[in-house]
Amino acid sequence: MKFAFYDKTGGKIQITVDNIQQYLDLSAVGSWEIDQSSTLIINTPKYIGYQLGELREADNGLSLKRATKVIMNTWVFTDVGIFNEDSAH
Repeated sequence: MKFAFYDKTGGKIQITVDNIQQYLDLSAVGSWEIDQSSTLIINTPKYIGYQLGELREADNGLSLKRATKVIMNTWVFTDVGIFNEDSAH
């Protein structure tokens, strides 16, 4: 897995063994290296989990859905809940 670091203007951020910890906590990463002073290479296999959320106004409240998987290139959303303004008090 490779990560390149850029600032807000699109310029590459120079990373070193000494300053990488200000950007990332690598304590759980086994083997890593820095290539060309701007790319972090993580050599040990990693699993990155993610979920996609959707929050919409619905039925005088908020509808919250999330998707943690894709089937046939389509996100599969499940309801997390409905939050009415009255139930928030």
